[in-house]
Amino acid sequence: LPGSYPGTLGNASRLFIDRYGDLWVVAGARLLRYERGREQFVEVREMQPYLKDWNFVSRVFEDRSGGIWFGTMSRGLLR
Repeated sequence: LPGSYPGTLGNASRLFIDRYGDLWVVAGARLLRYERGREQFVEVREMQPYLKDWNFVSRVFEDRSGGIWFGTMSRGLLR
């Protein structure tokens, strides 16, 4: 991918493409979104406090209103 975020894609555990075509990547304790229009990864920093405590993200999905949800083994559902 153009503009790859250094050291991230090799650690990706979950990938999800939302209704806008943006790619969400869960990689260790990081969440990144690849914005097609800008052709770059953007780190979702507001989720960092929650990500460091996750031991496993099992699912990523989008609800009818466009909200992105993360199913975790240790924290249940997070949005």
